[in-house]
Amino acid sequence: MTEDVKIEYRAKGKVAGLAAMTSEQANEQYLSWLNSSGVFESLESLRRPMSVEQLRDYVVRTMADPSNCFFAVHLLETDKFVGTIKISGIEPTAGIGYVGLVVGDRAARGLGVGKEIVGLVTEYAFHHLNLRKLCAGVADSNTASLQCFLSNGYFEEARRRD
Repeated sequence: MTEDVKIEYRAKGKVAGLAAMTSEQANEQYLSWLNSSGVFESLESLRRPMSVEQLRDYVVRTMADPSNCFFAVHLLETDKFVGTIKISGIEPTAGIGYVGLVVGDRAARGLGVGKEIVGLVTEYAFHHLNLRKLCAGVADSNTASLQCFLSNGYFEEARRRD
């Protein structure tokens, strides 16, 4: 981030913060995270490799959809963009939403970012969006992601057969 850009955080933890996602963040860096081994296979909403233009279209559509809250994840110490987390499929009447995250910057992994942002987005969903239940899908091979959710009070409700 350049020094003249001030990030407006919607929620902050000790290590990371959540800010509104912007279309400018749909760039080569973000695309490289999504196309990296292990990330792409675990994403429910993106089924194929894509171009930066396709990624930007996806981000713009996702941000414009009122049934989504799409956040950029930044390290607080440096304001560096390191991932995303979103609540999608928000059903206000039922009070339900679906959480998905990507900690794309490998240097940010192992710092507790995933666990912290799941906690932040959960609190945001319950206290600002008045949701009553959040769901998440996690690939069997992604034990780190599963642990992020379990440590924030989520529990395993079912397993999908592949």
